[in-house]
Amino acid sequence: MSKESHGKRAREPDRPPFVRFAAMLRVDYPTGARTAFAYTAQLSSGDMILRARNLTEGDSLVFKLALSKTLTLDLSGKVGGPEGDGVLVTFADGQDEAIYAVRSYLESHHVKELEESVNKSVRFPDRALQLAAWYREVGRDEEALWLLGRYCDNNPKHLGLAEAAAATLVDRIEAGVAGRDVLDALAGIVDRSRQLGESAAIDRAAKALADARRDFEKRKVEEARKAAEAEKKAQEDKLAKLREKIFAEAESKARESFAKRNA
Repeated sequence: MSKESHGKRAREPDRPPFVRFAAMLRVDYPTGARTAFAYTAQLSSGDMILRARNLTEGDSLVFKLALSKTLTLDLSGKVGGPEGDGVLVTFADGQDEAIYAVRSYLESHHVKELEESVNKSVRFPDRALQLAAWYREVGRDEEALWLLGRYCDNNPKHLGLAEAAAATLVDRIEAGVAGRDVLDALAGIVDRSRQLGESAAIDRAAKALADARRDFEKRKVEEARKAAEAEKKAQEDKLAKLREKIFAEAESKARESFAKRNA
């Protein structure tokens, strides 16, 4: 089963980090005038952990990643420092086709397996967390929220699930698409999580909730004010039209009376 691990997301700092999956794939890369190869320990759509010791931190190289016997990708990446079972290599931006191929590989070889596992049982919270993180990475936030909600209901004492669900709801609040239902759901998670121990993530969610509630109330007051102003203006316009009608009718009658007297 794939192990969860996260790398740094360079392109979207406001989103969760890339989700790494355990994967042993051959990678060829240049070392001076020669070509060497090593195997990945973990792979994501933004980076990989490569089991190699002959790479220099800071170098930018083209790595040939073999996803299968018939599919090899050229991926530009920058060598980072040691991490986990090897060296971190962060993929460069502007390689959409190659990254799409990596993501498709992860979907078919790892994500599908996770989905089958978590759909069969609610006893695998770590797998649910990894799958929810993947959903969030690829923009499937509604599915992530549903999955986390299901697992939170069945694992009420699992703080990690509560933290992930809270983070997903906070994302919706910060995106400006949260209504009262989202605020109430987040409030419930924050309240229940207080009994599970200290959590910086829940503290951040509680602050975001408090700020969102203040903004929500401000919006309600502002909307009520605008509605009252609109209603007042509508009434004024109605009265103005009524006065115009009365004056027009009075003027018409006066003209008719004047015409009869002078006939």
